[in-house]
Amino acid sequence: MKNCMRVRRAAGFTLVELLTVIAIIALLIGVLIPALSAARDQARKGATTQQLNAIEKGCVTFQTENEKLPQSHGLNPFEQGNNAPPLSGAQWLALQLVGADMQGFVKPTLANDTTYTAAGPADGKIDYNDWRRWYTIEFDTVANSRKFSRVGPYVAVDGKTIRSPEKFREDRDDLDSPDGPDILRGNNDPVSPGTGGSSDFNNGRIPFFIDSFGNPILYYAANAGTETPLTLKTPADSAFRVGRYDQQDNAHFTGWDQQNGRFPVTSSVNGDANAGWDLGGRGQQSGFKHPLGRFGLPAAAQPPYQWPEAETFAATICDRNIFDTTAHGGNTGKLWPHNPDRFILVSAGKNGIYGDTDDVKNFQTEKD
Repeated sequence: MKNCMRVRRAAGFTLVELLTVIAIIALLIGVLIPALSAARDQARKGATTQQLNAIEKGCVTFQTENEKLPQSHGLNPFEQGNNAPPLSGAQWLALQLVGADMQGFVKPTLANDTTYTAAGPADGKIDYNDWRRWYTIEFDTVANSRKFSRVGPYVAVDGKTIRSPEKFREDRDDLDSPDGPDILRGNNDPVSPGTGGSSDFNNGRIPFFIDSFGNPILYYAANAGTETPLTLKTPADSAFRVGRYDQQDNAHFTGWDQQNGRFPVTSSVNGDANAGWDLGGRGQQSGFKHPLGRFGLPAAAQPPYQWPEAETFAATICDRNIFDTTAHGGNTGKLWPHNPDRFILVSAGKNGIYGDTDDVKNFQTEKD
């Protein structure tokens, strides 16, 4: 009798089976990575919306306690006289909601007049000396100095949600210029890299809020009592017509057109005058880095207005629904901004470009 021996096949994968498994895994990765990236971006957008909501609540509390909203334009209060450079709206917001040192805000009132002089008595005014003393340890060591009180912070902050321009510039290696935007140069300051002033809290050191994508959050406060929707500079006499919102409140970040704004800053970064800060990686091309840098209306514009150029400051800030409702029998209508009695907050979103559909704002438009 013959013993029949069966030859057993060794267990394992053939080359074809192995390649098939690899192909399936690669396909799954190709499908999952974009989905995970989209989910992450959506989560960051949601977190940024929550940030804007928290800032809104902080502004409302600030208004309740101070009988006014945080301002969004003005010269750096830590710098002396007319040599002080303008401070961006983004920084004015952080200065008032959390303080220059993020330990609370000191109200610039006579009740907090630090007033130490050679003679000791009060000087009866608030100036750059007071601002500097409020946020330095020097004040506590001076004889005859008066104590002062702080309010806030109105928003909880940490190292990820607020940053100074100097620190922001150090942390970002993708910006168009090592010396940063004109906010670090001051008003017509040719020095590079520059600091935007000489005090301990020059423009480079006063912080701004950072969104979940790592970019500054812009702040524009409405100017009550004017029927002009946006601040304009008339060509006839170069005088400003103050509007509800002013492009130059955050012009150092976004860029700006010359025909409008409060401060005629003329310096430039790498030859791109008024171009804005290249947060979106657009490179060194001439022209604006952000759509929000283009104003969108001619300097001589008068009501009734035409609808502004697409993706400009005017088109972003103004409410298209109001325009369409009032545009009867023609292409002109009432131009009026969103949140006309409050304020506007703008995040550049994932792409770092202010003024396009990727933005996150504290108001809704027909594109949102």
